Amino acid sequence: MICPVCGRSVELQQRFCGDCGASLNGGAGNVVSTGGGDLHGNIYQAGRDVVVNPSADIVPMATYEAVPKWRSPITQALLSWVGLLVGLMSLFPLWKVFQPAIDLLHSGPGRASDGGAFVIWSIVFLILILFLGLVLSLRHVTSGQLRKPLIFGWAVNGSGRRITLEKICAGKCPRCGGKMRYYNKPLRWIDHIEASGRQWREVTERVPALECKRNPKHWTEVDPAEDQEV
Repeated sequence: MICPVCGRSVELQQRFCGDCGASLNGGAGNVVSTGGGDLHGNIYQAGRDVVVNPSADIVPMATYEAVPKWRSPITQALLSWVGLLVGLMSLFPLWKVFQPAIDLLHSGPGRASDGGAFVIWSIVFLILILFLGLVLSLRHVTSGQLRKPLIFGWAVNGSGRRITLEKICAGKCPRCGGKMRYYNKPLRWIDHIEASGRQWREVTERVPALECKRNPKHWTEVDPAEDQEV
């Protein structure tokens, strides 16, 4: 090999001329490999190879459209007052439920209690408790302005601190093109096995999700506080 500067003969493995000190490869031996990644800005080499790791694969996101079907007049303030009123109303049936036991203590075992009234007031108390739970749940949706899945692709939305019923129109699965459904997907659970051999599952956590009907492994968690798209 001949030095391009002074013309002296040099070995092939030499990187610099032993006589004039000129570089013999001009940096041609350095390699810049992106490996499928991206490079932005200037590239500076320091006598060694520069390797850029491949960029992470971007998973395509599922999309959906929330179509409002009914905007109710029920607001967060109204739900707060209804919850307070129902809570106070449930105290009266609760007292009626325990009245037979109170009468038994006051009058002794000789007095027969009214079993029919006990059953009626128990049912009234149960209905009020269930209604109170519904009101508190809706108030949570409106106070956080959240979207919660219902059934058959419907959702309740508390945007604007007002209850709105929506129909969720999910797009196709971005991975396989299958149809997707919007529902409360079980995320964590506990499997119970009783002494009799009966098995049952207790779901401890659910998340709003878009799930492919063809492959349940293709699913995306949906933020309940977002507007429309994942």
